[in-house]
Amino acid sequence: MQAVSETSVVATWPSSQACSPSFFVCLGWSFELPRLAGKPTSGILKDVAMLGGCREAEIDFIANNPGLTLFHCHQQLHLDFGFRTLFDYV
Repeated sequence: MQAVSETSVVATWPSSQACSPSFFVCLGWSFELPRLAGKPTSGILKDVAMLGGCREAEIDFIANNPGLTLFHCHQQLHLDFGFRTLFDYV
């Protein structure tokens, strides 16, 4: 579990090592995708996004919703491989 505060900006770069698509979700918070599949983007706000196989995405969000939030992939195999993080807003 990772503790975050209201002013925390968290960036992560998930990658599908199995080269299969990932459907990642951050329940309770929206995130911006400033870079997707190697291309810069702007203003894309999501709470669910799909990442193509063997691709990376840059994800930025500001923790502003109290409580626990699970950032995870909806593919069971990816969950089994550990593609999940629990954030605790403190």
